Amino acid sequence: LDKFASMSCEEVYDYYDYNLAETSIGKIEKIQSFNLSDPTGYQEWFDRINNGEMVGFRVNSPILNYMLAGIHKSNLMLHIAGIGQGKTTTAILLYVLGCIKSGDNIVICSNEQGVDEFRNMLIPCVLFNELRCNVKGLSRQKFVIGGFNAEQKLAVDSAIEWLQNQP
Repeated sequence: LDKFASMSCEEVYDYYDYNLAETSIGKIEKIQSFNLSDPTGYQEWFDRINNGEMVGFRVNSPILNYMLAGIHKSNLMLHIAGIGQGKTTTAILLYVLGCIKSGDNIVICSNEQGVDEFRNMLIPCVLFNELRCNVKGLSRQKFVIGGFNAEQKLAVDSAIEWLQNQP
């Protein structure tokens, strides 16, 4: 602390900036370098791409799967939009259902919706997009207001069963 008392604000900033930069660089242990002109490794690489190992997690859209080659497994993807513009719905339709149908595990970390809100979106997505349900009066709004009749309840049960039967 005695050192900081004699420093200007800029010197304190530079001190912490230097220490943070050195800490970060010093802790990186996975840095690797490769000579891409060396033919070693190219046959193994070709075998992996030829077997389709570069394809990421499948999304629930054949066109997007082809265009994107799935969601790449080693990359971070941001799925952003304003409030109420369909981020969760499109995430469920494309990513969640895509992973479920492919047999991939998926974890949802949410800081907004709880588990019941996800159920309110997941079951209608399964009903309308996977089971092609066309039961009168059954809509996403119905999952908020309730009052299901016997036919609607049967449709919901079929969506729950569909989910249970996925790998």
